[in-house]
Parts: sequence; structure tokens; C-alpha cells
Amino acid sequence: GGTEKIEALKAALKGGFIHSLITDEVTARTLISSL
Repeated sequence: GGTEKIEALKAALKGGFIHSLITDEVTARTLISSL
């Protein structure tokens, strides 16, 4: 599941490695609320 990858996704987004992301709603909401 995507929620186990939140820390890795945050790091990749902050590092500029990800320019777009396709994920499920739960992961997206968790990611946004953790930023």
C-alpha cells in the first residue's frame, strides 16, 4: 500500500525527484497532511 511509503514520497518530492504523482486518495491525503 501507498501509506507505508509516505516518508519516501515526501523526501522524493522535497528533493525534486518527483514532478507528478499518481496515487490513491488515502495516500494523497496522508501525504498532504504530513507536509
